[in-house]
Amino acid sequence: MPRSKGKIRGMAGELSVNRRSYLKLAGVAAGSAGLLSGPASAAFTRRGIQFNRTVDMVEDAGCDPTGNEPCDDQITAAADDYTLLEFPEGEYKITEKNAVLGLTNVGFLGVGDARFTVPEDFNEKVLVVDRGEGVLFEGIDIDQRADGATPALHIAGDDNVRVHDVELIGQGINRDSIPKGEPGYSPGVGGGSGNPRVHDFFYPIVRSESGTGLVTNLRANNHGLMGSYNAGNGRSGIWVGIGTYGTITFRDCHIEEFGSNGCYTSRTYGVVQYEGGTYRNNDNNQIRLGSENSYIDGASLEVDADASEAPNPYEALNYRGVRIEMGH
Repeated sequence: MPRSKGKIRGMAGELSVNRRSYLKLAGVAAGSAGLLSGPASAAFTRRGIQFNRTVDMVEDAGCDPTGNEPCDDQITAAADDYTLLEFPEGEYKITEKNAVLGLTNVGFLGVGDARFTVPEDFNEKVLVVDRGEGVLFEGIDIDQRADGATPALHIAGDDNVRVHDVELIGQGINRDSIPKGEPGYSPGVGGGSGNPRVHDFFYPIVRSESGTGLVTNLRANNHGLMGSYNAGNGRSGIWVGIGTYGTITFRDCHIEEFGSNGCYTSRTYGVVQYEGGTYRNNDNNQIRLGSENSYIDGASLEVDADASEAPNPYEALNYRGVRIEMGH
């Protein structure tokens, strides 16, 4: 499987991994220099996060909204402090991991039907926002309909992490994943293993103990492969791990048909709260919870293998509702 190459965008500027990418990025940056270095517009607030400017990712940054040309370089070039990147309706091709690090108040907003698409066999994070404070990701769907694609989204910060109205589109099954009990299955990763590590879909992180994260209307039906827990290396819908010390609230979300866990949110130092939503037909657990002050309130936890659109719903390891797991 081809491995994607990533870039880092942060307070120190862009860092590219090869000469061709560097030259392409330099051209994008030059074309955007007037916009990003000019006077800021009047400050405004969205979802409780203050921004000073908006970048139209088509008109100002040069992204192709037809999905034919990659938009990776334009994203990392345009991301900046107090800046909202606005994606008009269309498809935006992502071909590698794009890292935006160390920024204050950066946002990604879809207007109309805006989607990030990925190529075949893409098992990587389309976007990593981290090590800053104040991040918004709203109204941009992740399209995994390319064969073998299992893209992920990583939205993190010390405080004010906000994710709203995001949908995972299509079926996400790594070509090399094998259900337990089938020929070639071997848990773990490495040369002697039959199964690869597959990225979970969504990684929200709130790094400060006093920080908060809010995720509303996240919808992900993976139509995944049951029995592919793979010693924890299979694909879950949501992962909240030991990087979180603050409070994350999931409100009215829908997570369905993941083969490793619906929501693996127990091994964290932070507080995880579920308010409403539906969690259905995920293998192992619909929700895994365990840290102090965490709760589930008003959520629907459902198992009905007959109604599942997974390719092998009756090969699930264990369709549990909730697993309470203490410790990290």
